[in-house]
Amino acid sequence: MSPFAAALARGVNALYAKKGEPVTYTQEDDWTTNCTAVVSRDVARYGDVMEVNASTVDVRIRIADLPERPRRGELITIGDDCLTVGTLIRSTQFEHRFIAS
Repeated sequence: MSPFAAALARGVNALYAKKGEPVTYTQEDDWTTNCTAVVSRDVARYGDVMEVNASTVDVRIRIADLPERPRRGELITIGDDCLTVGTLIRSTQFEHRFIAS
């Protein structure tokens, strides 16, 4: 890993340590994993592109916690809320980012 990639990985890990919260991710085949996610509940900025309701969230999960890309229709449980994965925003070598509602 290059020095830049190593520094970026440390930054991602620091973000998850500070802002992360425990979630449960359930894939289509009912395989469940507990992981840490950074959840943003301020997704009004996506309103021009998609329908946003009160329970819509922007979720980031590390590749180390969830190796496969999230798929539309899979479930993520955040606290007492069980949400359905919608749009995959992007997957990088460090994390997946998607919208769930």
